[in-house]
Amino acid sequence: MQFGAAYALQRARGTADEDPGNLSYAFSRPLDFFYSELIQSNRSSLVINYSWDLPGRHTGPVRLLLDGWQVSGENDFVSGDWANVAMTTSDGFDFTGGEAGTGACLAGSEPCLHLVRPALVGDPLAGGGDPLTGFFNTAAFARPARGQYGATTPRNAVKKPGVVNTNFAIFKNVTLGGSRALQFRAEMYNLFNQVEFQDIDRTARFDASGNQINPNFGTAIGISNPTRPPRVIQLSARFNF
Repeated sequence: MQFGAAYALQRARGTADEDPGNLSYAFSRPLDFFYSELIQSNRSSLVINYSWDLPGRHTGPVRLLLDGWQVSGENDFVSGDWANVAMTTSDGFDFTGGEAGTGACLAGSEPCLHLVRPALVGDPLAGGGDPLTGFFNTAAFARPARGQYGATTPRNAVKKPGVVNTNFAIFKNVTLGGSRALQFRAEMYNLFNQVEFQDIDRTARFDASGNQINPNFGTAIGISNPTRPPRVIQLSARFNF
């Protein structure tokens, strides 16, 4: 029997997630407007793996049935990636009178760079936790005033849902004499068929009075591909000779 575990605690911060060449400071924005948690910064990650060759010392026909079994598995507990919060308005208001002043992506930026963001008025990570009813604190964001661009809002202000997953496998080995052997395998990914959300609606929509009117803001409802794959079972056989 063998097992292992690996835990990582990290914090990665910077001004651009992938290509720093896509970032320009020519927009009268302070450095801390861009400097934030990087999207690939998983704050906490725990992975546990194990493998067990079940004991078997039987003889005769019973040996064929009860000997040669092996089980193995992996459990993952990983916090979600950091992500930005964008905004739109029902009246198409231009807050700064410049490019992307409505809260849209800056033209040509990849990944998307928002030069106008909702104003931060609270802790976005307080409360929430349920991707269907509200994963983060949506009340922490408000419509900025004319001439403002959400200067106090980090580029990546919230975290996507994390991963809690179990993969499991069962092997049956049958020796046939000499170097010949059969192995039957059953591999199960997401063993407990747990719903694994991978993203949520992160776009606030404000009316002219400043009310947030996107009912799906902070939830996994209404976005494309909100979940990771369900349980997958794979069966196979291998002949060694």
